[in-house]
Amino acid sequence: MRNIISLIFLFVCLQFQINLISAGIEHLTQNDAKCFPYDFVYNIEEKVFVRLIVIPYLTSESLRDLSRLETIPDNNPRYNSFLTCIWKDRKFQNQNGDIDFDAIERDLADAIGKEVGSTGPGMNLSKVESKRIVDECKHLGGLTQGQKVVLVRNCILTRIRNFGRI
Repeated sequence: MRNIISLIFLFVCLQFQINLISAGIEHLTQNDAKCFPYDFVYNIEEKVFVRLIVIPYLTSESLRDLSRLETIPDNNPRYNSFLTCIWKDRKFQNQNGDIDFDAIERDLADAIGKEVGSTGPGMNLSKVESKRIVDECKHLGGLTQGQKVVLVRNCILTRIRNFGRI
């Protein structure tokens, strides 16, 4: 009986680990450390904060992996500050808070191209879809730079999920 309970426990633990890394994105980078909130507790918060990043991972992660991430509230100042710093560092947002939608569209087109293929029709589809997705997410408002980033992040993430269902 103990062996069965041990096996069940092991299975549950393994399943939990698989779910934690199911998005394929496991760790923040050394470069991301400069964006950590002041009182960031790495061993507790790293798994949460790594799942906030969507747009900067477009070119390095699959859309399927990214589509497993969750939308986040736009009123969490820790998330907003972290994502604003990441986006500015990766040139998706300038120092004035303006979002570079052209850069997002380019990276999104590349990501879609990886999914549908880099042939002529695949390239055309990726450009058309990335433009459509970004256009739908351009005018969302937000009172702060961080809120703007989170609103765009959530909007694009939602569209990526919808694209994956087609």
